[in-house]
Amino acid sequence: MVICVGVLMSLETDINQLSPTTAVVTLRGRLSLGINLSLLQAQLTTLIDRGTNQILLDMGQVDHIDSAALGMIVHINGEVRTHIGELRVVAPQARVLGLFKMTGTNHLLNIYQDKGSALAGFNL
Repeated sequence: MVICVGVLMSLETDINQLSPTTAVVTLRGRLSLGINLSLLQAQLTTLIDRGTNQILLDMGQVDHIDSAALGMIVHINGEVRTHIGELRVVAPQARVLGLFKMTGTNHLLNIYQDKGSALAGFNL
């Protein structure tokens, strides 16, 4: 039973540092309150603290997001802007994009349909 819950609530994260200032963070699974969300926020904060101010957050494989995760994304967006940078959200699934629109966060975030167009404006 515990194993099943762990599988359902899993989140995988891959970070690809393209340059000292640019990283692609690919997420897979559920983005929700818990240790995985805390770890993701810590990873993103570390990237920002080390000078990465252009972050592409690939959400194409995220099938669920809750209010805690939404708040974390908005917070990280603010942190990146404080460092004269930009967070770009890429390919959110319809359900996730619907949440962004319902809460109005789609007006705060830079959302792109694909990685190519998201990366196009970054200084690599």
